[in-house]
Amino acid sequence: MRWMELKAEVEPELVEPVVDLFQRYGKQSPVVEEMGGFNPDEGELPPEHAPVIVRVFLPVNKGVAKKKSKIEIGYLLLSLIKPLSKIQSREFTDKEWIEQWKSTLRPLRIGERFIVTSPEQQTLGGSADVPIILDQGLAFGTGYHPTTQMCLSALDSIMKPGLKVLDLGTGSGILAIAAAKLGASKVLSLDTDSQSITAARRNVRLNGLSKKIRVIKGTLPVQGVDGFEVVFANISASVLKKLAEPLALCLIPKGLLVASGFLEERSDEVKKALLDSRFQILTVWQKEDWVTFLLSGP
Repeated sequence: MRWMELKAEVEPELVEPVVDLFQRYGKQSPVVEEMGGFNPDEGELPPEHAPVIVRVFLPVNKGVAKKKSKIEIGYLLLSLIKPLSKIQSREFTDKEWIEQWKSTLRPLRIGERFIVTSPEQQTLGGSADVPIILDQGLAFGTGYHPTTQMCLSALDSIMKPGLKVLDLGTGSGILAIAAAKLGASKVLSLDTDSQSITAARRNVRLNGLSKKIRVIKGTLPVQGVDGFEVVFANISASVLKKLAEPLALCLIPKGLLVASGFLEERSDEVKKALLDSRFQILTVWQKEDWVTFLLSGP
């Protein structure tokens, strides 16, 4: 059997929408890899704005031309948001596809401790490293987006064993998994998207955390969902504004909220909504055009 590989080089902040597009039509989950030119064994990190390679593999059959066309149309629409390089394509045999797919898998290190890997990877990190296994093609939250990276950095700085955590807009479940691996006693993951719920549940199982993380479809307010010491809300500006008061109510007094998912141009309106709900801003992070707040609840 023959296979077609489609490959795109994109900026880190566009990895997730491209992965989502490729996932709709690919045979396997898309593969995400960083560019070369640095040595992770020596502690070197990739350049902050280095492009990322996203690949997807399509079986060459009577439907391949239609699938390729749909991917190219979606990719063209994404390029209207931000210029994208041209998609590259090539064909090869079944055996070559398996070897190519395996050879492209690379772990992603975020911060000092987190290593995001796929189920097919073997992560050889240090004893202090925290591996997070993700089926990266199933939902947003691959670890490449600036907001996810800032949330993970915030999580690393505030998490303590025994905390009760809410992950609102869980996506792939990456933040919930990270919180559980750093000692959270209970984690609740909420999302309104069915695909994200499926992805998060699978990723929770892959990490052996089904007894610690509960994934349910829904959003705030939810009856009985309160008493959290830490809440992560990596969602849009409009949803953060809408849910500012429910977020305050689900936290314990002076609990912590990590609010992210919005661009700098909308940070003032998000800030106002949260302050109006009696939050206090403790720290502000910015990466590229994206902003993350660490806040203390009322």
